[in-house]
Amino acid sequence: MRIIAGEFRSRMLVAPKGSATRPTMDRAREALFNVLTNMIDIGGAWILDLYAGSGAFAFEALSRGAARATLVDRDRKAIEAIKANARTLGVEDRVSIHQQDAYTFLERRGDETFNLIFADPPYEEKELAKLEQLIISGGWLATRGHCIIETRFDTKREPVEGAGIVRELKSGEALFTILTHATPP
Repeated sequence: MRIIAGEFRSRMLVAPKGSATRPTMDRAREALFNVLTNMIDIGGAWILDLYAGSGAFAFEALSRGAARATLVDRDRKAIEAIKANARTLGVEDRVSIHQQDAYTFLERRGDETFNLIFADPPYEEKELAKLEQLIISGGWLATRGHCIIETRFDTKREPVEGAGIVRELKSGEALFTILTHATPP
């Protein structure tokens, strides 16, 4: 796994050992960021990376000018990989790392809002609507922010009140659904 573009272009990232995570492939991440850079300005953005795994999404965003990233994963090996990657890239002061379940993190309401939220739950996740609802109605997404949910391409989604689909992007087995507030809060 490597950083695709920006300040850390071509830098390698370590992935957590074991089968608890499923890293988003470089090609899929590149396709997603190509779409995102045509839609939004990542420079100065605050990023939330749920089910972070190696943190590749957040580190890619930081490489492209994002200001800060919060990374959440419940797996100890994932947290170790995220910390190692942050050290290697020299961005420890720009990241906040939480070893916690994504739902638990989202249910505790802080005062943070994020311009870009990325969630890559396990493909067998059954509560996607709950996840999206917590993000959209929970106050986590900034007014003109975007949320990307990665699922398997054949996953059936239920519409979530308050969420508008901006775009869907298929890359290999992955489907990226880009959401925003249907009507700004």
